[in-house]
Amino acid sequence: MVLDNNLNRFPKILKDLFGQARQPTKASLASAAAYKKQLCENIQVDSFHLELKMGPPTQIPWSCNTGALLGCKNVTYEEYIKRVHPDYHDLYFHFGVAAYRLSIKYKDLLQEQKVSYNIMVPLRHEEGHYLWFNQVSVPSGFDEQRHITHHINSYRLVCEFQDAMLLSRPLVIFEAEVGSKVQSELQQLSAESILDLIFAQHLEEHPPLTQNHRRILLAWCKVYAEEGPEHTHHKSVAKELDIKPASLKKYVQPVLAAAREVFPLHPMKEMNDLGRLMVGLFGFGG
Repeated sequence: MVLDNNLNRFPKILKDLFGQARQPTKASLASAAAYKKQLCENIQVDSFHLELKMGPPTQIPWSCNTGALLGCKNVTYEEYIKRVHPDYHDLYFHFGVAAYRLSIKYKDLLQEQKVSYNIMVPLRHEEGHYLWFNQVSVPSGFDEQRHITHHINSYRLVCEFQDAMLLSRPLVIFEAEVGSKVQSELQQLSAESILDLIFAQHLEEHPPLTQNHRRILLAWCKVYAEEGPEHTHHKSVAKELDIKPASLKKYVQPVLAAAREVFPLHPMKEMNDLGRLMVGLFGFGG
């Protein structure tokens, strides 16, 4: 259901962001062709590549070495998205949308410099098992208004998929000379998207989450980022919020329950588990 919803929503989001289908300039097509040739001529045994045409409709017009890493020689966009681990699909979708939103704001910078963003993603092999890949996305096509029309994704095999694998760095990283400003804004956009996702959960065993739940989660992450796990607990978070520690208890379990729905790959027994993940993903402290 989540996959179908996102596949249906994605074309509308792209249309809202970029308008109707756009054509890349001849110069960007020539540059992309040279880059794809270079990738194929220097292919690594642990890597494969895809080119995404953002559309609408979104398509994969070119690929290289998918047979060696995924067990299939050609893959459509719908088939590719279905290979993303189902427990990870919402996160992957929301981070992608956040990156596209940033690409509009920094469209001039993206065309003038070679900029990429990295994201960790678990993909299903044709034989049924999942593998962790590091995906590097490089804008490769631009229209006359300098909006992205295509991007090339390069995937490097990291390891076999593990349910409990915890990330030790932000999930999405912008690289090149764009500096910390773009990285900070991407993290903020991503954090807002994921927070919205957490607070959209409707769990039968808990009442709907409120702004108070959101306020407590943000405060917990702020204290965790600034003070570290050993100093992050009910008392320190209550002090940050200027409330009594006992007041936090009724909010903690519903927040954790909703977060487990959004982050099913990550063990979350207590709020510091969620704090560590959120701070690791987004690096925010407020």
